[in-house]
Amino acid sequence: MTDDPTYVHVGIKAAHDVPVFRDAVLRDDFLARCDQFARRGCSVAAYALAPNHAHLLVATPDEQELGQALRDVLAPLARFRNAIEGERGPIFVRPSWRRPVTNAAHLEYLPFYIHATAVPRFTDVEQLHRGRETSHSAWRGDDRPAWLKPERLLAHYGGWDGFVRYCADHRDSGAKESLGDDVFLEAEAQVALLFVARYTGVHPSTILTASRGGARDRKLLAWWLHRESALAQRQIVALMKVQPMMLYRWRSAVDTQDEFLEARTKLGALPGQ
Repeated sequence: MTDDPTYVHVGIKAAHDVPVFRDAVLRDDFLARCDQFARRGCSVAAYALAPNHAHLLVATPDEQELGQALRDVLAPLARFRNAIEGERGPIFVRPSWRRPVTNAAHLEYLPFYIHATAVPRFTDVEQLHRGRETSHSAWRGDDRPAWLKPERLLAHYGGWDGFVRYCADHRDSGAKESLGDDVFLEAEAQVALLFVARYTGVHPSTILTASRGGARDRKLLAWWLHRESALAQRQIVALMKVQPMMLYRWRSAVDTQDEFLEARTKLGALPGQ
């Protein structure tokens, strides 16, 4: 895949884990707005919509154009959802999680990973056909929207049948753990650790190590991962090696306690966010 355009793995996360994409109306509205990517010179190669987050694999000529396309899609969706619910304010964590795909093996794996994320324990490739929750059936050729462009990646697998064989081979290979989730976790952890370490002055490995990291620093890391990353709670729990209830307490402490007010302000103002 050395001649491929630049692909970016995009993660979109709902604020406070609101199940935005569980609603079929909002899900369809999001998909209808994805033609904005094409208008910005981008093309979506694959997608998956989980209840509180989404994955996109986007080919883009320019990072700025991708950012604008995401704003063009998400801002109207937020207004539409708020009008339905009678609410106000942002419904997505900003900015969205964006990681350029620089490893050929990772790019080869990502379409399977993205399609399987909505069906994490599937036992047969046919289970990946989940209507419009993922682009898997559109890859097969079923009702493919104009903005979805998987042809270049499909050609790498030798077409649809080759991709099905790839999915079947990787279903039992453990690749989801060895490549998919670990790559996702590693990238998210690095970004979160960078910001928290920059603010606290504590070495990243110390923050992440349960036996050595200070409680205050680990609370900030848990809060930052939940607020700014595209990781699900189960992934943050696994990364930080804590129980879900402890993670919730840490996040709540940072959100509500006065001692964290300065930290919340300064972390949000750090350059490179």
